[in-house]
Amino acid sequence: MQDANICLPLASSLVQAINNLSLNALKMLETLWSSLPEPSLTKQVQMFKIALVLSVFSNKKESSKHTLEVLKRLYKANMKAGYKVPINYFCVPEVSNVIIIPVDLKNWRIYQTQTEANGTILPEMYCRYPFILTFATKIQYLHFDAIEKMNKEKIQANQVLMMNRLQGSSDNPRIPILHLKLRHQHLVEDALKKLSMVEDCDLQKELQVEFHGESTTDPLANMAEFFLLVAEKMVQPDYGLFTCTDPLLPVWFPSHPLADKKLYYLYGIMCGLAIFNQTVIYLPFPLALFKKLLGKKVTLEDLKELQPTMGRSMQSLLDTENEKDVERLDLYFTLSWENQTVQLIPNGATERVTHLNKHNYVNKCVEYIFNTSVADTFEEFRKGLYKVCDKDILLFFQPEELMSLAAGHVNYDWTLFEKTTIYSGKYSPTHPTIIKFWNVFHQLPMEKKKAFLYFITGNDKIPVFRLQHLCMKISSFGVPSESYLPEANTCSQILLLPEYSSSGVLRRKLLLALENNRGFEKN
Repeated sequence: MQDANICLPLASSLVQAINNLSLNALKMLETLWSSLPEPSLTKQVQMFKIALVLSVFSNKKESSKHTLEVLKRLYKANMKAGYKVPINYFCVPEVSNVIIIPVDLKNWRIYQTQTEANGTILPEMYCRYPFILTFATKIQYLHFDAIEKMNKEKIQANQVLMMNRLQGSSDNPRIPILHLKLRHQHLVEDALKKLSMVEDCDLQKELQVEFHGESTTDPLANMAEFFLLVAEKMVQPDYGLFTCTDPLLPVWFPSHPLADKKLYYLYGIMCGLAIFNQTVIYLPFPLALFKKLLGKKVTLEDLKELQPTMGRSMQSLLDTENEKDVERLDLYFTLSWENQTVQLIPNGATERVTHLNKHNYVNKCVEYIFNTSVADTFEEFRKGLYKVCDKDILLFFQPEELMSLAAGHVNYDWTLFEKTTIYSGKYSPTHPTIIKFWNVFHQLPMEKKKAFLYFITGNDKIPVFRLQHLCMKISSFGVPSESYLPEANTCSQILLLPEYSSSGVLRRKLLLALENNRGFEKN
């Protein structure tokens, strides 16, 4: 049944038989699948993936629908088994690449309002099975849905305008654009004030940002600058929304926030607008943020990312096999967090941590840090984000994918970064200064390269869409002598690079610039 030449007729009969089982029999089958060793479970998945590809390309729609249902059951069984088979192994790129996304999305929207119980024969809908979709395909679903909603607003406004004209009315329809006119000097205050007054129905319109006293020659650059500056300001610990114990560690929600809860709601709207308008935003949060948005469970691994020292100590506790060694630690069901001692259970200060309950203790700590202590503020953030974004479509993504989508990814290709760079003024790929620059850049350690990326773009991650966001420009226009540091225009991703006499001087000046300059906010 692994043979593509004979798999389809055998698999078609098998998937039909599986889907016709009673509920109890299906539960038993899924339990058996969960108990399989990883190689055997992988073979099962592979067999039905082959059958799905053959069904799709043979245009056997009923077989495709049945096979998708069996793959869904296998996916759930694998999930219950603790993901013995990696999630991405369920992806079927051959099918993802041939889906007609507008049609599939339309069918899915219809499906959401009715079921097979009313006698309607439903077509296959691949987005009901997001585990088979590639990351790029999921992004296309998200973006097509957003564009469709934006266009719908424009069409409705045009229809109202035409109707008013025919009826002799001078009334204008609601503007089909979310227009934010802001002052650079008061960007955050203006943005929050305007977003607090925006009606819900306006949030899914095309976003346009205008700055007072400035011409709008590049709307995309204005929008990128808006998200860059506002997001960076709002995540700084001194702004009061989030906390961070170390600049190199992620930020998180405080357990006792000083800021008004409404600010978390508005920050969620900001993040939602960035996703909806296909713009990455600076989000220095741990993966736990995206797990919680998708309803996934946070674990000790997430604590290791947020607070590595605490995470390692708890892992050490779990790894301790000797019961007496655990007792010597003299731990109780309390947690010291943000300068306060919290009881993790009733009378936790008198409940000793033992070898038998240490897993429960660690789970309680993780639960408090990521859920209990931030329940109200995180819920406000979540509500704001989902006020803009379609939750059903975001649930297509895995947490790692959503993190890459919103904040960019870390799959750096520095050779591509060099190849896509554009030069202006006297500079070209063969100019001596440019040759020196790339020689110096490629020799920098990873952290310095990431710092340079942040210096140029306002984010140390790579956007997963709009490839022009990767396109750095190096210019000699208006650049002073080599006694000056390189400068960056972050919204346009322009590096103003003086002609340095040697690679040593260039390296020293570049590193100094990374330490002291921040794009728009230069010291």
